[in-house]
Amino acid sequence: MVGDNSSTNNTLCREIQDHLSLTEDLEWEAEEWRTRCIGHIINLAVQAFLFRNDKDIEIFDKDTLKSYNEMEIRGETFLSETIATKFRLLGPLGKLHNIITYSRSTAALQLGFKELTNGRLVPLNNRTRWNSWHACLLMALLFQGAIDTFTKAHFGKLEKDYITPQEWERLHKIKEFLQPFERATLETQGHKATIDSVLHTMDILLKWFKISLV
Repeated sequence: MVGDNSSTNNTLCREIQDHLSLTEDLEWEAEEWRTRCIGHIINLAVQAFLFRNDKDIEIFDKDTLKSYNEMEIRGETFLSETIATKFRLLGPLGKLHNIITYSRSTAALQLGFKELTNGRLVPLNNRTRWNSWHACLLMALLFQGAIDTFTKAHFGKLEKDYITPQEWERLHKIKEFLQPFERATLETQGHKATIDSVLHTMDILLKWFKISLV
């Protein structure tokens, strides 16, 4: 059975296992025959890369991120200094997240930011939404000058999150690294995806990981 990663699908598979055992005398192992969504797997691989610092230490525990992600989904963009500090450990990617979050924190700040970007907001990246970091970077790099201007205009609040020219270059490289994962997610989603295409895609992504880490 191929399905998304909802826990209800785990429950369904266990029910199928029990039903086949009791009524058909057939062995069907729920854990063995339950295939996870490839998009979620790709997302987990990318997050494992993004959410570790240079010392290979995971920056966020699952409970902290779950709570913060749920807050973002509800549209509550208040960023505590504790969370902001942790995001900075991600380097320029974390700084960018803090700037975007701050730009959305009040109606006045949103308006001021839009005045610099022809009415556009940069998508807020999130650990659980697939390709959200790539979408964020595409827009942020397009409005690099505007973000720099906004940061300087609110330097009292955003001094620790100021992105240097060298850090912008690093963001360009991260965007290039994420591009194949974004394409792979789109290529393997929906009812047209097949096991052979998924396996081929995973082989390509593994090679891309090795090339990128050299």
